[in-house]
Amino acid sequence: MATDRYSRLVGTAKLVLPLVALAILSTLFLVARRIDTEAAIPYATVDVRELAREARVGEPRYAGMTADGAAITVTAARATPGDARVSTLQTTDMVAQIDLADGTIVGITAPTGRLDTPGGLAELAGGAVVSLSTGWRAETATLTAALDATRVVADTRIDATGPLGDLTAGAMELTQGAEPGDPGPVLLFTDGVRLLYDPGR
Repeated sequence: MATDRYSRLVGTAKLVLPLVALAILSTLFLVARRIDTEAAIPYATVDVRELAREARVGEPRYAGMTADGAAITVTAARATPGDARVSTLQTTDMVAQIDLADGTIVGITAPTGRLDTPGGLAELAGGAVVSLSTGWRAETATLTAALDATRVVADTRIDATGPLGDLTAGAMELTQGAEPGDPGPVLLFTDGVRLLYDPGR
């Protein structure tokens, strides 16, 4: 009698358990179909056609040392090839920093620019701003910074403020001191310089 009950129980289990398993699997598939795939999978809203048309680099960075011992870094928000050989990069939101050996920091920003690493130049345009940790700040339309030496040159109108007062000039050149033991910056204004001296500064 006990054997018959056991046999019936085993037989019933063989029939019921597979049906229960099938029911569970069916429920899982039904639930999975109700998932909002757009909400479940995050994606970036980018223009794929624009990416295919235009080769570009996001947040490029250049870093190096000049021959006179200054550290220079150049970054940008975006860069695109400037020519067919890709030897230059056209940039947006360009930022350059030069750390001189004496501790002076030179910062340069501009909305647009061009980075020419083979030529050793960074051109900043669209309204460049030069700031020195010594207190000088100059604004000009365009300027050129060397990548292999401490040399920043601008030949467009300069509007500057600093420890001496307010100054305007037609050109500016920033270099590192050439005298032995003088690694500090030399800031030279030329071409019709006008200084409004402020003794209070």
